[in-house]
Amino acid sequence: MKATAVLTAVLAAASLNAAVIEQVIVRQQWPWSTDVKVEYKVTGVTAPVNIAVRAFNGNVELDSSNLESSIKGLRFGIAEDTVGSFTIDPVKAFGTSSVALGNFKVKLSLSEAAANINEVIYKVFNLTNGVCTDLTRADFLNGRVADGDFVTDYAEIDSTFRTPSSELVGDILIWTGVTNNIKYKTTHLVMRKIPAANKVWTMGAPRDETLYNGSPAYRDRETNHFVRLTKDYYMGVFEVTQKQYTLITGNNTATASEQTREDADVLPETKLMYGGLTAYETALGFVGKIRTKTGNSDFNIPTDAQWEFACRAGMSTGLYTGYNITPSALWSNSDQRANKLAWYKPNSPTNGATTTVVHPVGGLAPNAFGLYDMLGNVFEWTNDFYSRNDDYVASFGEGWTPETVVVDPTGPATVVEKNSANNDSLKTIRGGAYTDTGVNIRCACRGGGGMWGTPAATYGMRVMLAITE
Repeated sequence: MKATAVLTAVLAAASLNAAVIEQVIVRQQWPWSTDVKVEYKVTGVTAPVNIAVRAFNGNVELDSSNLESSIKGLRFGIAEDTVGSFTIDPVKAFGTSSVALGNFKVKLSLSEAAANINEVIYKVFNLTNGVCTDLTRADFLNGRVADGDFVTDYAEIDSTFRTPSSELVGDILIWTGVTNNIKYKTTHLVMRKIPAANKVWTMGAPRDETLYNGSPAYRDRETNHFVRLTKDYYMGVFEVTQKQYTLITGNNTATASEQTREDADVLPETKLMYGGLTAYETALGFVGKIRTKTGNSDFNIPTDAQWEFACRAGMSTGLYTGYNITPSALWSNSDQRANKLAWYKPNSPTNGATTTVVHPVGGLAPNAFGLYDMLGNVFEWTNDFYSRNDDYVASFGEGWTPETVVVDPTGPATVVEKNSANNDSLKTIRGGAYTDTGVNIRCACRGGGGMWGTPAATYGMRVMLAITE
């Protein structure tokens, strides 16, 4: 196809506010490639704009069903006057090569970009040098992210998954390509923005969630209440792995058998105490070291409420896919709904083994925020002291009623419960583990773990990053 100037006069008249797109050139990119390159100039930009594309063979408009997925290059979130380009793969778009399109043309038009188009939705920290790379929505839409496959509809992960509340999750963008490169689970740490600021949601077990075959044993620690977090934050896409923990602290707390497995690098770090900032063999020790490595003091362990909001990802059900665990699976049986997203007792044995084992991170379905293994695999520490019954309700604030909205809860101010065996103070742990039945791998389920005692083989962690600006 020879170089062609396309509809310049028409395009020059198309504007958004003062923005105008002009000087459009369409050409076959290389003699040996069917890709078509489209070059353009945009001027008069006063607010971010997007470029929409329509394709024609002569005067006949081509089917655009696969057009968007066939385009790579700068089209979204253009915030200043620029000369840009993008490519179209005609085979992917139309099932034919550019050679077969005798008179290929495009029409371009401008539209106002979404207000969040240049929002930093993912942060990627290089754990060898501490450098952070910010990734915006525009970066993903413009194809500028390596391993950048993503979906914008939760049902694309699994057709049975339900659509979460848009008021709570905002615009969905799940980076699925993050699971395709081992570096994101080993030498890099990926954090996803959680849009929690000033959204009222319900924490705890919903009243219509079938629980415990009539037993009240868990209700006392899952009291249903309204919560509002005042700030957004970032949450680790994966549980912290052995390789990540070792790179940052120089230590490895995992069991001997886990350290020698072929997949050890991408297994979650286990046997982690909560501990303190100066100790290496603890969750807080990792936090202290990564603060130093990155120069970012906003790393921390999430609060109980931050953890649950991030886990639920807009859902009010027991699982973050929009379903409750079937009652028969709460204590023993396997549940196909849970099997898709959590490693727990019914599905964690492998190769015919009868014992449960921990699994590599990111192997099952994420939630609508793109977070993996929020349920099952290993317990995750939170910063809240563990409490139940009246002590838990008291942490909501004086005068609390079921209609009260609790703002930025952090749990009891001091130690409430201790391990009866060794008098160890308890912090709240979340998510359940590979040894648990379905009752413990629900979004609302809370447990208590000793801060300093002998850590369980099922204790791991996930980090959060506060936004303090």
